[in-house]
Amino acid sequence: MNEKQSVIQSIKKYMVPLFRWIGLSLFMGIPVGIIVGFFKQVLSLANQYRADHPWLIYEHSS
Repeated sequence: MNEKQSVIQSIKKYMVPLFRWIGLSLFMGIPVGIIVGFFKQVLSLANQYRADHPWLIYEHSS
């Protein structure tokens, strides 16, 4: 019985930090993912605008 309690204590010792790191990863990963997605959309819009208006590059490069 004592060995079983030792195994349970050992599992608890590693599970609490594991769940803490998973929570921290989710807490940071979700906002960073949203910001990166927004940046990608803005970059795509800027690239599309540049492709639609080539005079922005060719007339102003001197």
